[in-house]
Amino acid sequence: MPSKLLFYDDLGTVLLLGRRFAGVSSNLLFGTGRVEADRAVLGVAQMFNYPGVHGLRSTVSGLRDWLGVSAVAPLSNSASTQSVEIGFKVVRVEPLRVPSNPAITFAVEGSAQTSSVGATLTTALYIEDRTDTPRRISDHLERHAAVRDLIALSRWRPESIEAAAVCHDNEQASLPDGSKLDRWLDVANGRPFAAVDESLARHLIQFSDIGLTGIARWIALRQEFARAIDPAVSGIYMQEVTPEARLVQTAVGIEALGYLILIKDDSVPAAKARASSFEARLERVAKDVPFTLLGYLNAAWFKAVADAYNATKHANRTLPSGLHLMNAWRESTLLFRVWAALRLGVPASALESRIRQDWQFYAFSQRVD
Repeated sequence: MPSKLLFYDDLGTVLLLGRRFAGVSSNLLFGTGRVEADRAVLGVAQMFNYPGVHGLRSTVSGLRDWLGVSAVAPLSNSASTQSVEIGFKVVRVEPLRVPSNPAITFAVEGSAQTSSVGATLTTALYIEDRTDTPRRISDHLERHAAVRDLIALSRWRPESIEAAAVCHDNEQASLPDGSKLDRWLDVANGRPFAAVDESLARHLIQFSDIGLTGIARWIALRQEFARAIDPAVSGIYMQEVTPEARLVQTAVGIEALGYLILIKDDSVPAAKARASSFEARLERVAKDVPFTLLGYLNAAWFKAVADAYNATKHANRTLPSGLHLMNAWRESTLLFRVWAALRLGVPASALESRIRQDWQFYAFSQRVD
């Protein structure tokens, strides 16, 4: 197949990315080939070097509500005995710039659609970044995924991320004064993410706690502790797996986290840190969390979780019940989340009440049919 596949339909040009041959059919006279694609870029003017792009806009579920931004504002309302007037307007919202390197921006756009039966006002929020040289869309998305992971970590539920638009220097519009303006091209995703659970899960980390600087701190933390954070957060997206798999996924992250804390924060020699047990590493992570937040953090709990984790790895050891494993996973995961929240600057006083409203604070129990 060609490296680029550009075609025209009744709405304009379409550039397919991530193409796969999906079969062919023929009736001896005519043949039809089928191609599947991960994404389609709409309205391309030139055959430039996609999938390398200079800029990407993406959407992340739950982000707009977490940031608390809206491009729709109310007008003053009035009422009389015969009618009630309720008004709203679309306002301009300044972009929110995260001071990371390279920087990412939260772009807020409002729109209004009217018809004979009413009007619809909406707010779109995009994560946006731009680079001097073209990068693959997947590379841009990886940077944006740091924000998705923060939202997912905050309430421990899956969050979706999708490419929404791209820009390239070759596609820029020329203005009368000779300057250039980015032209954002819409992206259609061939494999949309599954619908996200819209239940009212509470956030452990709130934007008001950490601000844009805290988001930048998270991006840096996610890079510095990638060997710990990546496996732990990936566990959010594990569906229909056994209790053993859940515990192992979180424990792998905590095991790496304890090791990295020993080296980075405590200046322990690497050889000595490597020789430390999982139980010792778990205890080291817990050392950064006040006992008043998680009262179960004690020597008996460290040993119980370590024994459960080791039992999942060694067939010669007795495996605890599924209920015991699920509660060990739940409490270990909550420890990881609280550690991250404190590291980002969330006050312990704020966490104390939020933890008791978080679903992971409450133990699983045996269901009686």
